[in-house]
Amino acid sequence: MNPIHDHVLDPVSDRLGNPLSSTEGPTRAIDVVDVRPGWLEAGVENGFVEPLPVDRMPAWENVPERFREGVHRQDGDTYGVPTEAVLTTLAYDTDTFEQPPDSWDVLWDEEYEGEVVLGGGYFDLPLVVALQTGQDPRDPDDFEAIRDALERLDAQDVTMAYRDEVIEQFQSGEAVVGTMSQSMAYRARFDRGLAVDYTVPREGSVYKCYYHLVPTDAPNPMAALRLVNWLSRPETAAALFEREGAVPVANVGDELPDEVTAYIDWDDDWTLHRTFPLPDDLSVRYAELVRDVF
Repeated sequence: MNPIHDHVLDPVSDRLGNPLSSTEGPTRAIDVVDVRPGWLEAGVENGFVEPLPVDRMPAWENVPERFREGVHRQDGDTYGVPTEAVLTTLAYDTDTFEQPPDSWDVLWDEEYEGEVVLGGGYFDLPLVVALQTGQDPRDPDDFEAIRDALERLDAQDVTMAYRDEVIEQFQSGEAVVGTMSQSMAYRARFDRGLAVDYTVPREGSVYKCYYHLVPTDAPNPMAALRLVNWLSRPETAAALFEREGAVPVANVGDELPDEVTAYIDWDDDWTLHRTFPLPDDLSVRYAELVRDVF
């Protein structure tokens, strides 16, 4: 299957000197690309992405129904296979909470002032606040309510954190509740041994997927197709989680221990909103709110 490169280089670094130029295989034409949802949407709009024959890809049956629609599905065609799911959760210290908090309201609870960490950074925050104020995060109609909630949150001395920083906030005891991706919650509990668990509260939560696609000018399209299909097989999905710590979209079957599978499975009763890519005007409005408050 050589030469297949799973990541496309940043155009800036490419202009400064292409590290692929000393390797065998193509330096410009790429077979498989791992993308965020906005890049997939832009690629399809510009005719850079080849539709995939998912009806003839055996591993497509391992992709749950909830992930079969999205930005990768346009005009009846499928332009990418979702491989990683990123869910924003409400994480909490199990020594502090006897029961999982059932609402995002807990982030505003004065009892935990100074002990709240926001692990999704600035991107997920306005979406969570929209949910807390009873709105659809993709179609909010009361931005003043979101602004007010953000201001009250800022006044309570919350901590913004990224990746391992959010785990360290719980490990040090500085935080007892906050937002955290599902994969980070797993690492906190199973890798660090912390008294941390997660939940999706009654208002619901937000998630996004990362995708693998085949460009229209892929030099080895059949090999690329086989790779994309292979990524949705249970043993590959399990390896993605074990090696990269990424929650796989595809079902892992019995490839992981039952305890792990139960921890990363998504409950059918959860209310989940696939939020990215957001419309440009909404992205700008959210960004302005967070900028103005924080």
